[in-house]
This record gives sequence, C-alpha cells and structure tokens, in this order.
Amino acid sequence: MLSTLTIVGIPIRADIKLHELPCALAQECPDLVVFERRLVPGRIMAAAFDWVAVLSTTADLLAIAGALWTVYTNLIQKRKRPDAKESPAFFIQVKTEQQTFVQLVIDKDTTRETFTEEFTETVSGLRAAEGSHSKETIIEEYERSESYRRVHVRKDA
Repeated sequence: MLSTLTIVGIPIRADIKLHELPCALAQECPDLVVFERRLVPGRIMAAAFDWVAVLSTTADLLAIAGALWTVYTNLIQKRKRPDAKESPAFFIQVKTEQQTFVQLVIDKDTTRETFTEEFTETVSGLRAAEGSHSKETIIEEYERSESYRRVHVRKDA
C-alpha cells in the first residue's frame, strides 16, 4: 500500500502572520487537507511548524507543487522582513509515517520548473514507502488533536 504523507513548511525571512500561510495554502489547493496549529491557553508550546497538510496517495502532485509555488510567490516572496539581509524563502518538508522525509527550499534562485520537477520526483519516491494508515485515519488524528484546527476554504475568496 502506498504511503499517505504529511507536508509542513515555514516561511524564512518573511513577515507572515501566524495563520496566513495555512489559509493561503488551503485556498490554493482545496483538495489538500490543511491543519493549523492552535494555541492552547495555559500550555507552553514550541513548534517549528505552524501547519501540516495531509497528502493522500491519490493527490495530484503537480497541483500541490503549483499551490506551494503560488504561496511562495504571492505571499512569502513579497513580504521580506525589514531586518532581513537576504531574500525570503520557503522551507518545505514532506514525510512518511515512518518519519522518512525530504526537504525542499524555494528561494529567489529557484525556478518554478525546477521546483515542480524536484517536488514531484521526490514525493513520488516517498509515496512508494509502505504506509499503514489511511488518509482518513491521519486526518482524524489531527481533528481529534487539541493542538490543531482544520483550515476551511472560504467560498467567497
């Protein structure tokens, strides 16, 4: 059985508010199930990633690569932090249930074609790993979690 994957990411040197990126990603790729980290009152949480997306075994990798690229170009790239000496970038990690992962970075030197090719090839390779949980099971785990909230796409946007 193919593996259901998760995607996380973080903008680098970009002035992005906490929930902007997961909302933008969910808007760009409605078939991708995106969760944003919730702040739980009274709980100290340290996390490198503020969102996670569940990537089914049948998801269109070209569409997802396109959505990640669009989030970079329309949100991250245009919002360089005033104190940053270098250009903004987008760090992306895709991993299997067994914690095998690939990491990709989109920055000013990355072309859409190069990123799309690298993303589809490496993620296709990860999908080939054995997986024991279905997309629905993984989504249910995040939905039951106190730490995550599912991002719903606004119809009027």
